[in-house]
Amino acid sequence: MVKKNLYSLVYNFIKENGKLPKSITKQKAYYYTKSMVREGLIEHIEHGVWKVLREFDGTNVVKVTTRSTRGHGFVFRVSFPSLEGWNKREQFLKAKEILYTELKQGQRIIVLGNKVQLYDNCLMIYFSPNTYFQENSPNESSYRAMMYCKDILKRLEKMLNCSFRSGRGWIVQETRSHYADINNVCARYYKSKGIDYVPIVLDGKNWALIDNSMNLYELETILGSGQSKDDMNTLQDFLNDLKTNPSTLGEVKKEVTDKINTLTKILEMQMQQSLENQKQMQVTNMQLATFMNEVKKRI
Repeated sequence: MVKKNLYSLVYNFIKENGKLPKSITKQKAYYYTKSMVREGLIEHIEHGVWKVLREFDGTNVVKVTTRSTRGHGFVFRVSFPSLEGWNKREQFLKAKEILYTELKQGQRIIVLGNKVQLYDNCLMIYFSPNTYFQENSPNESSYRAMMYCKDILKRLEKMLNCSFRSGRGWIVQETRSHYADINNVCARYYKSKGIDYVPIVLDGKNWALIDNSMNLYELETILGSGQSKDDMNTLQDFLNDLKTNPSTLGEVKKEVTDKINTLTKILEMQMQQSLENQKQMQVTNMQLATFMNEVKKRI
């Protein structure tokens, strides 16, 4: 089946049923819906629900570029104000026959296949291990994860018949996530040596690792509180620059060393000149003092 027909298949199915067809994989479905959303053809209403916005002629679709960043292992914290009756949520879960697991200070339920932990003033949402978002950049991957988090919140609010919003929206924080640079040259190098896992430690913290457990040749950043996203952006900027301006670390080190040596010589020359100026000034001062003393004696 050609791509044009797949676009039409997905579009027509959404138009008739308001959801994605099950005849293609989720990854393929997302590939085609992403283009049509960008073109304003369709809209994602909530989890599993789609809407057609305008007619599709089979040609007005932008090609999606190859994705390179895989975001996974997401954990989100949702803070909310005091809710009336929230302290009686366990009785509500029992009354509605919602399966839950008792925690030390809360309860855990499953929403859309993901673990959601209910606490007095916040929710902790743990995406399932099989959930990931493969995009062009960490920021795009994070955005998709956030959209999915909101789908989970909408479903949770319907289940519990309450709202966790503060004003018009939710207070959501990405507290944990891993971002993997796929098909990374470093990961390929270690794989060629038979090494699948390499932790990268800085100041006693494991902030990145090489992981070939999925045979994707991944270099991952793993620090929490959104730091992993910033680290991956920095890392990919460096790798892109290195690809555009190829240099070995030895060459970079030599260039820096040469510049330091040149700067050191300049400073040494300036210091020598300064010392010579000081000596000259001392001689001049002594001559001036001698002259003034002679004048004083004669007066």
